[in-house]
Amino acid sequence: MFAGNSQELYDCIVQFVGTGVMSAHLGEDYEHELVRLFHNYLASIGTLRDVQRTVHRSIWPRERKDVPSEWEAKTYTPKVQEVLGGGEFKFLQDLRNYTVHYALPVPSASTRISHTPGSPVIQRNDLRLSKDVLLQWSNWSSASRRFIESQDDRVDFLPAIENYSKAVRKFYQWFWETIEAALAPEYPDFKFTAVELALYQQERSDWANWRRAIALEEGESLVKLRRKLVETRQQRWGHGSRGWRVFSVDPRTGAAEQINEDPWGLPPRSTAFGLP
Repeated sequence: MFAGNSQELYDCIVQFVGTGVMSAHLGEDYEHELVRLFHNYLASIGTLRDVQRTVHRSIWPRERKDVPSEWEAKTYTPKVQEVLGGGEFKFLQDLRNYTVHYALPVPSASTRISHTPGSPVIQRNDLRLSKDVLLQWSNWSSASRRFIESQDDRVDFLPAIENYSKAVRKFYQWFWETIEAALAPEYPDFKFTAVELALYQQERSDWANWRRAIALEEGESLVKLRRKLVETRQQRWGHGSRGWRVFSVDPRTGAAEQINEDPWGLPPRSTAFGLP
């Protein structure tokens, strides 16, 4: 969600910043779309944070709501401060709260033209936020307020977004690698098995589509479907298997009982579906 909203906001920004379009020619539709996408981006900052908190607090629960777990206090929080604790990052995090509790931030577009004799004309397009409007809100953290006050009359938020997106990718990778290591071997095994099952289901689907094309004599799509099936089978065999067990469920009690090991290792061979 965060990555998708970041990309959509970026695609909107570059329709103006770095182009020859004049700010006077943007129109209201561009401003409305920019504000909408900016709102979505800021909202996803909070969503990403909340999801990560839910994950690690389900693994290392708090004994009390106001007391973090040992892992949160000694591992998670210091890493957050290290990677995402800068003033410009805190500004974006607080800007999300500003959006929810106070007002939508509306970037102002401006175009500046400069020219030096003997040099080409230079056009610079900017999207910035009003410093005075932002400071009307009283709930900025001290780090965010210092960042805002360090700006001129307009706050240049685009570098902060670029740097924050890079930092989030770094933190996100650290977070899941740390979780995976802490939950080994169960979590890596779960991920492996999930991919194994998905490839098995994809092979069944590809086989069914191919057989349907044969029955309907769809010559043009037959080769394409057959190629896709072969590619899926190659991916499945390349991924491998850690073994499957076969269970029987008692219809009266609902209890599951293992009846045998699958000798092949993967779910039933493709030949069971009628493939050569």
